[in-house]
Amino acid sequence: MKSILPATLPFFNDSLCRITGCSKEELAGANYKQFSDKDNSNNVFHTFNNIYKTGEPIEGFDWLIIRKDGTKRYIESSVSLRKNSSDKPVGFKGVIRDITERKRIEQELSYMATHDALTGLPNRLMFIQLLNQAILSAKRHKDNWPFSSSILIASRQSTTLWGTRREICCCRKLPSGSENR
Repeated sequence: MKSILPATLPFFNDSLCRITGCSKEELAGANYKQFSDKDNSNNVFHTFNNIYKTGEPIEGFDWLIIRKDGTKRYIESSVSLRKNSSDKPVGFKGVIRDITERKRIEQELSYMATHDALTGLPNRLMFIQLLNQAILSAKRHKDNWPFSSSILIASRQSTTLWGTRREICCCRKLPSGSENR
């Protein structure tokens, strides 16, 4: 895929047609914003702008596109700056590939790692991750709040060789002024 600086697509192959679900006629002169929501468009703009400013190529830039039929696909891009014989930027060139299946598998693995396979409830790893995020957030916002084990956050029941066991993870923010109680 090559693009002139105004972010249009003057040159592309049949693979881009398959990825976007558009015909060659529809893609001729198309803008990347036609295939992205606002957040992804901003990310793409900043990435290409950085390539333009630094002249440094980027590999493995992932972004979400919205196909002509409305389905969403993840693509991975490798992009570099095209220059003319006078070493002036004239556009971008790159390669993209559809990584939707890889992203789906990554999301599935992430879910499996943080949820109980039998019940689908968040597991201990998820609780620890959320607790660490809460602690970091409290530190960032200088909100040093104590923890109390009086409100049930997550409960998990599992069967072991020796019978049923129940694990309970509890945490809550105490009201202001209760630190000395």
